[in-house]
Amino acid sequence: MIRKSLNALLTGLLLSCLPISSAYPTIGSIIAQSDEAAQTEQIITQLVIGRWELYQPGEPSPDGFAPVLIFAPEGNVFYLHHPEGDIVRSSWTLHPSKPRPVVTTNLGSLVTAIPIDSDLMELHIEALTPSGNPEHDSTTINARRVSSETSLPADRAVLEVSEAFEAQATVARESEARAIVGAINRLQQAIFIEQMRFESDIQTLEDELGVNFQQNENYSYIVLISDVGDIVSTIALPKREGLKAFVGRVTVDNDATLVASLCESDGPTGQMPELPNDIRTCPAGYTAAS
Repeated sequence: MIRKSLNALLTGLLLSCLPISSAYPTIGSIIAQSDEAAQTEQIITQLVIGRWELYQPGEPSPDGFAPVLIFAPEGNVFYLHHPEGDIVRSSWTLHPSKPRPVVTTNLGSLVTAIPIDSDLMELHIEALTPSGNPEHDSTTINARRVSSETSLPADRAVLEVSEAFEAQATVARESEARAIVGAINRLQQAIFIEQMRFESDIQTLEDELGVNFQQNENYSYIVLISDVGDIVSTIALPKREGLKAFVGRVTVDNDATLVASLCESDGPTGQMPELPNDIRTCPAGYTAAS
């Protein structure tokens, strides 16, 4: 499920799908003068190498930064989705002998680039199954060459596709845990208003939320109530390395006001935190989660 959703996310990063017109000039006029396979391949390669800006067909060039693919020599391709974000590196392969010359690359989704002329390509994007095979549905966007430059910003991290995929998986897993802890916080407040007590039974909380988080593959959820029953804490501890932990707490103030807090660890940890008496203070090594 995570892989499928992440494939969808990476497809979304390559812009949304709009119908593309087929009324573009063909590349045949560019390579018609060459009947030699090697010369044809060289011509197509030179057409592909450079910096390509992704855009939605029919729309003008964006005023700000647009997602970019950089096809570099030596078979490297780099994807820049955001001017402040990491750069994703993969490899590209030229297939000059297909009915139309194409370039393929794996950026978490299978991307097939079809050169139309020296400044235009069609990009067909197919989500990949867990086994790495392309699914049937695909989307199509355009790419226009903005320069033949292939240099990269010096101050940006370069991630391999597998690293970028795992980073997206980490974000998804942590987001799920944060959402579950926040939902339990809100449920505990509702329970207290109705029953004047907090609920410690995880099964009851699951039934109320309609979520089976006890069988979650990524996190274990622990619910603790203070000795006098005035504070309930929910701790989400990772079951796998590389994930942050989360702590949600609800208490009743002196004026009978319900107060909630949500904290996340500053880095990956599987250690049980020491819970302060004041829920407005995060445990050591934790900060307030937005």
